[in-house]
Amino acid sequence: FKKEANGETVFFRDADQTTEKKGENEKIELMRLDFTTSNGLKREIVLGFSNQTTEDYDYGYDAKMFETKTEDMFTMWKGHDMIAQAYPSIHPTNVIPVGINVTGNHTYKIKATAFDNFKANQKVYLHDKYTNTYFDLRSKEAYGFTSERGRIEDRFEIVFKVKNSKKDLEVLTDNTSIFYNTTSDMLYVKGLEANAESLVLVNMLGQQVLRINTPSKESLENGIHINNLNSGVYIVSIALDNNHTIEKKIIID
Repeated sequence: FKKEANGETVFFRDADQTTEKKGENEKIELMRLDFTTSNGLKREIVLGFSNQTTEDYDYGYDAKMFETKTEDMFTMWKGHDMIAQAYPSIHPTNVIPVGINVTGNHTYKIKATAFDNFKANQKVYLHDKYTNTYFDLRSKEAYGFTSERGRIEDRFEIVFKVKNSKKDLEVLTDNTSIFYNTTSDMLYVKGLEANAESLVLVNMLGQQVLRINTPSKESLENGIHINNLNSGVYIVSIALDNNHTIEKKIIID
């Protein structure tokens, strides 16, 4: 195993070395996830997938967490918090629960930092079940959120497809960009492929704090001024006239 300099984090061995030990030709697919708090603390966990590994404990692949911090992220196996965990080969129906331990005092971020041996077209999402948001982990951005204090095991999961349900949120398309400028207090929506029927801003308590009906593409491109909102994470939800909805989280400082 390889450890970080602080001696807390254990990672998978090099994929080539592990493969040789198992006598298989297939390289294990590795995904690295970072959990970061607003004060800069960071935890990395590693997930692996192959036809050599199982849902059970795989010696040489899985690693238990030595100590779960007050601000931390982990996967779970039979009552143990895991810092590295291997699974069978990726399948669209796979669901991997991810737990967090938080003080509730910060804005948190989850980001995928590396995909080793992954297929170029392999989809991977972070599903926030509290807001029913599917976040594309293969994007270059981090998923930001706030949370109540405590150990939370039922909010996040890694999935490989978006459920086909009208209640599920649409994943933001590559052609659309939604971002908030903290200097000017302006919200921008660029690259919409259809007309917007409504724009709604919702806080993390599920409360609607702003609604604009039939905003024009021009007004969204030029920016909408937002003020008098508390700092925190908000969901921007845009209903389009093609019966699709796109959503993205923004952070207002």
